[in-house]
Amino acid sequence: MARISFLQASALLSSFLTLTHAQASQSATPTQSGWSTTLNGTPTSFRSVFTIPASADVGADVIPNIQDPQAINAQDVCPGYKASQLQETDGGVTAVLNLAGAPCNVYGNDVEALSLTVEYQSKDRLAVNIRPAHLDASNTSQWIIPESLIPRPQPEGSHADLDLKFDWGNEPSFWFSVTRQSSGDVIFTTKGSHLVFENQFVEFVNDLPEDYNLYGLGERIHGLRLNNSK
Repeated sequence: MARISFLQASALLSSFLTLTHAQASQSATPTQSGWSTTLNGTPTSFRSVFTIPASADVGADVIPNIQDPQAINAQDVCPGYKASQLQETDGGVTAVLNLAGAPCNVYGNDVEALSLTVEYQSKDRLAVNIRPAHLDASNTSQWIIPESLIPRPQPEGSHADLDLKFDWGNEPSFWFSVTRQSSGDVIFTTKGSHLVFENQFVEFVNDLPEDYNLYGLGERIHGLRLNNSK
């Protein structure tokens, strides 16, 4: 039985393509949509195919703003938000967040109005969701992952024995805290800082202890636990 190695097959294929190209080049003519040629007496057309240049994967030489001493600190120039239209039920809290001053637009355009939804899902789990209040054709870049792709946990059990407490305030601008009632531990708080929510930049400021464990921020799908930033 005849055998042919991969290298031999590649060499034969290369020779065939070279020969075919030589035959085609003798009668190839440009057309409006590509090239037209004759192979073995048969008219054949080829459509031009765009090839991405090698320089396409060379990005700008930049560093993260958190490591850039010249970068603007959004906390110094952005106004934050003020909460209004607060509604509280046994299952959670909803509110509207509006810019508390002139847009800062430091790393994109500030979103004027946000929607806050806090959902008590179980004794030891609550979900805080902050998203643009209005999504239409004018801001399609602010894409929200649909639940058909990433199903979210649903409320379960009674909220009578809820161990997590959600607090909020409007001074100096909107902030919120999540506290474990059984121990008094503050799990997450943005108190004393400004919420920055732009179409290309989102910032929550939170004090974290050394060797912290933080899970689920941003609805991560590649790994629930965030890496510690030393």
